[in-house]
Amino acid sequence: MDTITIESVQAFIESSKPQSMLSEAKATLIRVAQALQFINGIKNDLPTKDDSKLTSAIKVISLVSNLLAKIPDHNQPSAMEKISKAFNLREKFNPSIMDIINDFNLLSEFRRVEMPKSEDEHKSFTDQYGKVSLYSHPDIGVIGLRDSLSEVSSYILHSVDFRPDSIWGLVWAKTDGCVDVQSSPLQYKTFRFSKYKMDEGHQFGSAHDRIEEFIEKNRRFISLGYERSYLFLGPPGSGKTTMSQRFARAYSRKILQFSPDAIWSVGDTELIRLIQESSAEVILIDEIDKLIQNMNSHGHGQLLARFEKLRKCRPGLITIFTANSVRRFPDAMLRPGRIDDIIEFSYPVEEDRIKILTGYSDVIGVQLGDDIISKIAKISDGLTGAWLKEVVLQVKVSDPESACSLVEKMLRYARGRNEEQ
Repeated sequence: MDTITIESVQAFIESSKPQSMLSEAKATLIRVAQALQFINGIKNDLPTKDDSKLTSAIKVISLVSNLLAKIPDHNQPSAMEKISKAFNLREKFNPSIMDIINDFNLLSEFRRVEMPKSEDEHKSFTDQYGKVSLYSHPDIGVIGLRDSLSEVSSYILHSVDFRPDSIWGLVWAKTDGCVDVQSSPLQYKTFRFSKYKMDEGHQFGSAHDRIEEFIEKNRRFISLGYERSYLFLGPPGSGKTTMSQRFARAYSRKILQFSPDAIWSVGDTELIRLIQESSAEVILIDEIDKLIQNMNSHGHGQLLARFEKLRKCRPGLITIFTANSVRRFPDAMLRPGRIDDIIEFSYPVEEDRIKILTGYSDVIGVQLGDDIISKIAKISDGLTGAWLKEVVLQVKVSDPESACSLVEKMLRYARGRNEEQ
């Protein structure tokens, strides 16, 4: 058999038709031939067991030098470098930006950029991780997104004039200023983002008035630009989450609502960068006691240090926590500077239960006489507003007597649970 050379491979390919079907095979076979030729040239220069350490080292250095010299175009810029230079792109950026773009389908706001054709083999913008597509926006700049899903694909390329605050401008407009932040179960992600709606139509009796008073009480702190932290405290269904959202909305249309897991499982740098780049004015951390109760003293210290960093990462930032109980809270958290004020929610008294039942009967469209409302309010001591809403729904589909039976059953299980605790 004749010796395989680059020339013989090229001659064989050139004689094959049709040419268009063999272009990829041609390039591959040429690379194989080059590799075989290189190996044939160095096989006699490989170190042997009889060589001294110095001789072996010299041979290895020589082999590496020859290898670098023979790699085709090793001194030429890659496609990545060429396109990056052409569009003045930076290599990496905050990975959460790509999550935001995907989660809110922001590419519909961008224009696809066609790749410039070149005379060499690089017909598209690719690197070792796969193809990159470019998109432009008149107010935001140029971004490059990798098509492959891998750890590095959570990075984007971006032009020097890229403005992450403008990306967030699109987000705030799409979400009416309310963004929910969860930690992502996918390893290459940092966060998952979604829109959440402000709870409307809930009835909480005199709690509505207390919230309005609380808003006015703290408005001057906010207007002076002080960072403030608040705790909304009360049993499940008492209205603390709804009221905390209402409190946040009174001051801002840029609210990030975090799950406890997102606050703890993502690093300080990513959290702070997210808050700063989003220009968020309020961060709302729901059910923080669920995170605290599973921590030891060392974890408590780390969490407090994180809250300190978050509190100071933006001037005038408002931090709102909600919790069912402070029984497991470290003492250091319950002080000004960590939590500046607390608004408590409890089980509604009879007067409030009457207001709540009346309000829900109007919202849901149920005709309840004053005598029925008074009867239900009298026997429902220990139920939250969420339970009372369910009672009104029961009346809508059945009758008041069934609703009263439901109340008795709810209270029986509630008392049993409290006795177990």
